[in-house]
Order: sequence, then C-alpha cells, then structure tokens
Amino acid sequence: MQGGAVEVPASGSAEVMAAASQAAAELARVHADLRAALVARAADDPPHLALSAVLALAAGWPDDPATEAHLDALLTHPDPGLRLAAAEASRARAIPVLAALCADETLPADLRVRALTAQISAAPSEARRGRLTKALAQPVFQGAALALAGKHGVPLPLDALQALAEAGGPDAAVATAALQMHAAAAESALLALTAHANPTVRAAALDGLGRVGTTIPPYKPC
Repeated sequence: MQGGAVEVPASGSAEVMAAASQAAAELARVHADLRAALVARAADDPPHLALSAVLALAAGWPDDPATEAHLDALLTHPDPGLRLAAAEASRARAIPVLAALCADETLPADLRVRALTAQISAAPSEARRGRLTKALAQPVFQGAALALAGKHGVPLPLDALQALAEAGGPDAAVATAALQMHAAAAESALLALTAHANPTVRAAALDGLGRVGTTIPPYKPC
C-alpha cells in the first residue's frame, strides 16, 4: 500500500475478476485516504507528534513535494533528535545536517553514532573510506566505524587498525579481525598481535593468519 501499486489478475472467472477489481478500487481509495491523513497530520500536529506521519510519508511517497517540504522543515528544527530523524529519512540531501550532528560534542554519544551511520550509508562509496578513517580516530566512533567498515566492505588504514588493536581497548579484537581486509599485507601486524596480552586479540590474530597468512615453507634440515 505504501508504494501505491495494486495488481489485478489478468485472467480467471468473471467472479474472480470482479472481486479483484473491487478490491483494487477499495485499496486505491484507502491508499489515497491514508496519504491525505498523513499529510494532514504532518501539517497540523506539533513537530514531535507529526514526526511519525512525516516518516511514513518519506517511506511511502519520498518524491512527493509535500513530503520534501515537511522533511526540510524538520531538518532545521532546534531539537537534534527531530533533525536526526528527518536527516535519516532524507539521507543524501541531508548529509550536511548529519555531519553537523556527528561533530556536535554536546550531543549524546548514541545520537552522534546514529548520525554517523546514516551519513556513511548515504555517502558515495568513494567517500566512505575517508569518513570512516576520520571517525576511527575518535573514541566515541571507533566501534561504529569498525562495524560500518565491515558492513560496507571498506578497508580502514592498516596502521590505524594495528594501533587500535595494540592499545587493547574494547574494540581491539574487532580491529584485529578488520586487518584481514588487507590480506597478506597484514601478516606482519597479525603475527605481532599473536603475542598480545589480551587472549581475545590473540585469538583474532591467529584466526586472521589462518585466513590471509602466507604459507610457511616446509622445514628442510641442513
């Protein structure tokens, strides 16, 4: 119903065709009524109450001028939560809003991480590595940056991953596993991490070596 498409069978008995046509007409009416109700709520309700209606319009009618107008109004709202929700629905055209929310250190960490997640998802693939590398250098974003890099297949800088793994923080094991994206180039870093004090890091390093390490030549006695 959100997309507005209704399928009617191309063949069948007269009774089936009549029932299908009647159902299609009723769904089309309900669909139009639903959109009208959402537009009215988005226009008449206070912003916090209108948000759900605006997001429903963004999901079902993203290219409608009314939808874009409501989203644009929320993108400049003083409440950062409303701005973030509107930016998540707007994605690509709201990247400046998402970037500002990421950079605002007065906001809660979970809100900033949500903004980063939406920003990376909306960014062109060629821009993701730079943005994730920058995020990896900030403790508040390290876990999210590693997760997003894995989700989008973005190899983060080898030296940055190694440093994060060696530091032994909460994301050390994930950083160690992420070294595998560099294939054989990560072998020396993974070898060094097999002696790490953290057993989880050691296990991740050994697993990585098993996946990307080069083959050791057979021992030949002199």
